[in-house]
Amino acid sequence: MGEDLPDSIRKKSKSMDFKFNYKDLKTDFYVFHKYTKESGGAQDNQKNDVIFSMQSAKSPYPCEKNFVVFYICDGEYYDEQKMNELNNHINGISNFYLIKSENLEKCLKKYYNYFNEY
Repeated sequence: MGEDLPDSIRKKSKSMDFKFNYKDLKTDFYVFHKYTKESGGAQDNQKNDVIFSMQSAKSPYPCEKNFVVFYICDGEYYDEQKMNELNNHINGISNFYLIKSENLEKCLKKYYNYFNEY
């Protein structure tokens, strides 16, 4: 999985959980998912894995591929403060999204509607 994914993501980041397509979009969607129930030292390691994946996936080179990466972080551990902290690592990267799984469908619909307007 992920052979068509840009090298900066495929080779440097943590393992991706799955890839999918949505409706008739010519976009590949990749998902890195973490579920962390409660706070603690070991749980901080999972957050650091997400940060490492985000930082490693950034590339200074233009990409010819049409892709989106969702970082989905669920569980009580990922409160507003931690989500804001994580989001700081992908701010300004238009095809990277940090969301909760409950917001995936909404995000996909928004993305789909945006590209069907043009």
